[in-house]
Amino acid sequence: IKNDADEIRVVTSMRENYGELPAETLNLIKIARLKEYCAYFALVKAEINKKSAKLVFANLQSLNKDGLMDSINARKGKVTLAFEETPCLLFNKDGLSNEEILEEMVNLLKSALKK
Repeated sequence: IKNDADEIRVVTSMRENYGELPAETLNLIKIARLKEYCAYFALVKAEINKKSAKLVFANLQSLNKDGLMDSINARKGKVTLAFEETPCLLFNKDGLSNEEILEEMVNLLKSALKK
């Protein structure tokens, strides 16, 4: 699933054949989108666990791609840019489920492409 049209086509087809999709299936589709965005923005790791969530970039130059910094800045309080071994985005999980964080990661990267 490489773009919005692919996602719509796949979800529509699955719904036509199998009915309403379970949350787990929809999450797999979000993960597929996240993987595509990770490849585009040179992210080497996406991690969500009980305590934290982060996106890890390959290098500093990755942050200069498209509207990524604008998307990060628009989410103050939800995401923090940090520098560990490489740059990473730390997501604020306060009260959010892993599924909601996954959605936030996808939306951040998706919005950067549209700028």
